[in-house]
Amino acid sequence: MDEKIDLTTALKKLHRLQLEGGDLDGAYWLEVYHLLEHVGEYRDRALDAEEKLRRIRQLSK
Repeated sequence: MDEKIDLTTALKKLHRLQLEGGDLDGAYWLEVYHLLEHVGEYRDRALDAEEKLRRIRQLSK
């Protein structure tokens, strides 16, 4: 599955939750926001690592 997902709506909702929450809730939702904001980068890095592992396995056969 290589299609990108638009996370704009989810990020806006998390931002609203952060603003509406108190100190503790706001901090929690901010952390969730940052994780979701970078999920595409994490996915790309995982896919790159998987591809490198496949190549290494092919070389060792």
